[in-house]
Formats: sequence, structure tokens, C-alpha cells
Amino acid sequence: MRKTLLLILVALAFGSQLYAQGFIPVGEQNKRKQELQELAKRLLDSKDTHERMTIRKEMIEKDVIRDAGGNAQGNGFSVDAFVWLYREGAKSKDLNARVNAVIGLASLTSPAARDPLIEALDDPNDAIQLRVIQAIDKSSIVRAGQLVVLKLRSSSPEVVAAAAKCLADLNVATGVGTMIELMVQTYDKLVKAGRDDPGRSDYNRLIEVLGRACGQLVPGVTWSPGSSLEDLGKEIGKFTLWWNQNHVGKLQDPRYEVRREALNNMTVTADKNVFSPVLEAVVKEFTRLQSSESFTEKQRAQQFIVDASAILSRISGRNTTLRPTSTTQEIQAAVKEWQAWWEAQAKHLAAPE
Repeated sequence: MRKTLLLILVALAFGSQLYAQGFIPVGEQNKRKQELQELAKRLLDSKDTHERMTIRKEMIEKDVIRDAGGNAQGNGFSVDAFVWLYREGAKSKDLNARVNAVIGLASLTSPAARDPLIEALDDPNDAIQLRVIQAIDKSSIVRAGQLVVLKLRSSSPEVVAAAAKCLADLNVATGVGTMIELMVQTYDKLVKAGRDDPGRSDYNRLIEVLGRACGQLVPGVTWSPGSSLEDLGKEIGKFTLWWNQNHVGKLQDPRYEVRREALNNMTVTADKNVFSPVLEAVVKEFTRLQSSESFTEKQRAQQFIVDASAILSRISGRNTTLRPTSTTQEIQAAVKEWQAWWEAQAKHLAAPE
């Protein structure tokens, strides 16, 4: 009985494997793969871009084996040929060959094309990265999300925008902090740009894409900017407020690592809402630094104050960023300046209009 059951299972497994390729004989499969490999070699040898495009289209068409009635029996047969084309193009620094390989892989419906497509994210060329990200987005390859997050740091605004849209569509929220930081940085560039600066439209477009992506990923915060520059700043402020509120409470944590990580997360996106708690944490650390000669964590305390000074200086607009070599007197002077600025802000808000 047990032997019979085992034979049935083996038969079912073999049958399912055959069914996956529509009962295509192995010889026919190998013949198609060899045919596609030869097409890939022809493409690589050709110097005519139009001919290359024609060959690529033929390779995509031949990825599927069909029966006499035109019904698909199996696919994925051109994956190896496109992978070979991409790798040979990388060896010879043939950008067009790599582009054709990526377009080919992105056009296939076979799941086998996904891993080599994801690997092409490491290509040094922005145009290829852009095509790969768009393909990942279109095919909803969620497992590639963490690699797409890294592309938010690209020097290409087009790659950054594509990565942000892709992450929003895939519902991958781990890049939200970077997106908010980029919005702040791009908004600062927009504010400083002159009215005739050609970069203004690019800044606006990037902020819009980042804002929409964050609006999809951040719970309870929507993206609906007004028409003015001030309105845009306020809209970005909704996201910086959300982000910083998630980290400001960690300034009370007894562990230096946690407190420093909180500061690092707020460095670029910090706004007035976190000024007071950051200043309070600095005063507390400075007091500990001065309290005793036997205090064993002076170096770490000073580094915390240095990290916090970047935030306090940025928000206040004061040139008070400290260094690891700053003296006690310099730290004290900076603290007094921050306190005076904050008190002036409080008086301004309390004054009747």
C-alpha cells in the first residue's frame, strides 16, 4: 500500500512538472533555448540599433512555445539568453546591449525573469536602473523593495522619483524617512532658487512624487499641497512632524545608542516642534558632563551634544554647530544662545496680534 502511494506521488510530481511546460518534449525545449541563444549572439554582434531592437522583439516572441492553435504551452525559454546578453554587455561595456537585455527581461511574464531583472538594479547606468525599477513596479515584485529603497539615494532625480513611486505602489514603508528627508532638502533648494532658475520645475516635480508616495505610506497623513511655496512648506511639515514625533521620545532613553539614533533620524527633518526636547536633552547631557571628574562617559556625552547641535543650529538658524573638540565654554555659550532664541520664539507666539 505504502509503495503504491509512493509511486502515485512520484507520478503526480512528474506529471505536474510536465504540465508546467504544457507537455513540451525536452528536446523541443532545448532546441528553442539554443535558437534564442543564437539570437542573443546575433544581437550582440550587430552594431545597428534598429536591428538589435528587431532581434530583441523576436526573442520576446519566442520566449513562449505555442501549440498548433496558438495556445501557450510554456514560457521562460529566453531568460538564459537575455541573462547572457546582459552579462556579455557588461563585460564589453556595451550599454545598448544591456538595455536590450533589461527591456527583454522586463517584457517576459515568466517568474524566472524576475531574479536577473532585480540583479540589474546594481548596474552603474541610471537609465538601466530606471527601467528596472519601473519593471519591478509594474510586475509588483515586493521582495525587491529593500533594494529599491537604496535607490532613493541616487544622484539621478528620475531614479529617485521612480523608486519613490515604486515603493508606494509596493507598500514598502522602510524608505519613508529618506523620502521625507529628500523632500526637506529639495524644498530648501526650491526656496533658494531664483525665479528664472531652470531647476525649479524639477524640484517641484520631485517634491510632488515624494509627497504622493509618503501620502500613500504614512498612516493618517495625506498629501494635498496648496498653490503657494508657503503652502508646500506646510504640507511637508505635516510629514516632518509625524516623523520626528516617532523619534523624539527616544531622547529620554538611558542608552546612548538609542538617543544618538533618534538624533540622526531627526537631523535633516527636524522642525520647531522638536527644538525644546532636543535642547532639554542637551542641557541634561551637559550637566552630566560637568557634574563629576569620575564621569566615565564624557566622550559619548560630548558626541551626543555635538550631534544635537546640528539640529538646534539648523532650526534656529544660528551658526552654533559644535565639534568633538569644542570646549566647555563653547558648549555653554551655544546652549545660552539656543535658550535665548527659544525664549524669543515663545514670546513672539504669545504676543497678541
